[in-house]
Amino acid sequence: MSKHRASRFRLSSPRNTSLRRIAPALLIALALLGGCVHNPVADNQRRLAPVAGPSLNQALALEATGQPELAADRYLALAVNAPAPARAEMRLMAARAALAVENSAKARAALSALIGPELTADQRELLRLTEGELAFLEGRARDSARLLDGVKAHMLPLELQLARLDTLARARRLLDEPIAAAEALAERDALLVDPQARLDNQVELLTTLALAAPGTLEAAARKTRDPQRGWLELAVLARASASDPATLETRLASWRQTHARHPALPGLARAYLAPLSGGYAGGERVTVLLPRSGRFAGAAIALRDGLEAARRADATGRLPALVFIDSSQGERLPGLIAEAHGAGSRYVIGPLEKGAVATLVKQDRLPLPTLALNQAGTPSDDSPEGLYQFSLAPEDEAAEVANKGRALGLRHALVLHPADAWGERLARAFEGRWRALGGQISASASFDPSTSAYAATVDALARRQPADLLCLVATPDQARLIYPRARAAAPGLRVIATSHVYSGGFEPVRDRALAGLEFVDIPWMLSLGGRGPLSRHRLMAGMTRDPDPLARLYAMGMDAYRLAPRLADLQAHPGRFYPGQTGALSVDASGHIRRRLTLARFTPEGPRALEQATDRPAPR
Repeated sequence: MSKHRASRFRLSSPRNTSLRRIAPALLIALALLGGCVHNPVADNQRRLAPVAGPSLNQALALEATGQPELAADRYLALAVNAPAPARAEMRLMAARAALAVENSAKARAALSALIGPELTADQRELLRLTEGELAFLEGRARDSARLLDGVKAHMLPLELQLARLDTLARARRLLDEPIAAAEALAERDALLVDPQARLDNQVELLTTLALAAPGTLEAAARKTRDPQRGWLELAVLARASASDPATLETRLASWRQTHARHPALPGLARAYLAPLSGGYAGGERVTVLLPRSGRFAGAAIALRDGLEAARRADATGRLPALVFIDSSQGERLPGLIAEAHGAGSRYVIGPLEKGAVATLVKQDRLPLPTLALNQAGTPSDDSPEGLYQFSLAPEDEAAEVANKGRALGLRHALVLHPADAWGERLARAFEGRWRALGGQISASASFDPSTSAYAATVDALARRQPADLLCLVATPDQARLIYPRARAAAPGLRVIATSHVYSGGFEPVRDRALAGLEFVDIPWMLSLGGRGPLSRHRLMAGMTRDPDPLARLYAMGMDAYRLAPRLADLQAHPGRFYPGQTGALSVDASGHIRRRLTLARFTPEGPRALEQATDRPAPR
């Protein structure tokens, strides 16, 4: 079988299958309403009347049968000789078809050919929607949210109203605004009809609120009314229930007494907690391939501890058997996986070593779903069928700094990194992603990590213009010297670092110099999961107070336990994410796990997720 998978991307929600099935009947019913009320579907049919015929039907058929890019070309060809407003309609349809396959260049070209005065009122709203979705695709989350907020949704067909709210919620999540994202999902819930689609949407709503910093939900609930207040209170109950379905059901019953008319569905508690459990049917065998010796042995212990902690915390009662196999001899891996298959294993977790993963990448297919705990090559490279690659690669963090910066509307970046191979790799990762998102690199500089004489380098770089972001790659000791200097040289410069500036501990006196510095990190390190059985607070209680350099791998082990049985479903639904300890996790078409990290800030009381930070806002 081919090692390549077809890329699938949908700007509207993949959960909306019931609506798609009834779409033809809906179109007919709406068309029969004629001119009684504003009717987007009937208006669309009238605009297309001048080009109706075999050519248009052929283009529509191409899109309906999974060939949207070819359909886009046909729409653009039809637009050449079409009169207004059919010409604009064809170009809008072409843009949306191009978006379906992530061809942002073709979508932008189709939109740029539109002539403003020719657009009808609802075409202008469709244009704004399409521009908002395009901005999201290009990583410009702030622009996307602004455009989507401005859409007059009532002028769009129902399916596009749902698509708008789905994309708006994802843009708000990217901006680290979970409460605003949940508001979009609550509005979406009111439009959905199918019970399962509603339940899925409500689970996503609560999962999104779980990304909010502790204390934020309670404060927001006091300032709003139902139904949003009810959702916020539900999220607080869910966090306090520590993944125990019985506890949450009891608290939900009490909550119902004061929220009898709230739209939360009866099965929400168990549906919400299902993804936070193991997800296993019970009795499965899971083979875990980790090295018992060599340079990765310490990392393997942290991963194993995380896996076993997640299994102990699995309250479903349907626990798998974890069978640990030594993977030190990487060349034997294909045989070990074949043996695991023969022994009845359902999943494989591991291997850990990059070279071992590279061995698996060379296979045509694997007999079992295999969640490798590293990646070979880049996230754009395909994996063979059955292989999924999950990594905490530092390059991904540098790229996430770019994602956060562009989402915040920043455009001109400076880069400062150590003058070594590690620093160069991270700088290249940031710069590549920043440029791909449309940002510009104003200047880049490196410093000698063996000294502490950074002042001249920082001063010269921070004063380069134009610049509104400094991407910093540094250790905690380096950052304590660099950040205050950069802030003094350019007070309006926003500084965002990778997680390497945070060791996991906090020293109030020494870290005072870091107050205001922002960085990306995994939710677990920021204690965003509350004080449940897998929280950092609970698991690290009684342990040494010294920072653990392998702590993030502990969280990775917990996520690996929960991801393994969900990999196929996540890959089949690109719009979905899993609320993991190492970030909001999704699976792309090439089998790579994508992580959305949390933006945090150092405060005088310690690192806090951005929404929770109490010091003055970072300079803009």
